[in-house]
Amino acid sequence: MLSLFALRSLGFSAYTYGLLLTTFGVASLLGASSAHAIGTRIGSGRAVILARSLYPLTWLLVTFATDTLVGHLLLFAALGLQGLAAGAENANEMGYWQALTPDELLGRVNAARRSVNRTMAALGAVTAGLLVGAIGERPTLIGVTIVFAIAAGTLAFSPLRHSARDLGPRNER
Repeated sequence: MLSLFALRSLGFSAYTYGLLLTTFGVASLLGASSAHAIGTRIGSGRAVILARSLYPLTWLLVTFATDTLVGHLLLFAALGLQGLAAGAENANEMGYWQALTPDELLGRVNAARRSVNRTMAALGAVTAGLLVGAIGERPTLIGVTIVFAIAAGTLAFSPLRHSARDLGPRNER
């Protein structure tokens, strides 16, 4: 949906869209580079919650982007923030999973988690495409924002808020 929105509705050229994705990639790298420091400071579980709480904000910014210079800058800021959050989240989430999962189950748990993740991404893309066709881009983006807010809220009240750093090193479980 993002590509259709940026290319069709906001009038991005292929080059500008490539710069948008580059912004996301560079920001993701910066987020991943700071993931250890964030996880050490507040705990990996709380780092995941913090990062996921930024996702609704980023999609709200995307929702308000228009085909103006300010709108384009808003989209770049949104994707930069999304990249920072995603980079910081991923490393901390994986560390949390690995700290809690017994060694003999790591491969199976990671394979199952990745399978669910990839399936949901594909279903989300199809669902978003159907919704854009049925109700339009902006209402779909508002729906995306709401879904990410619910997901962040769910995590905020889950046991994930108890940091994996409180678990101690893996070999001391």
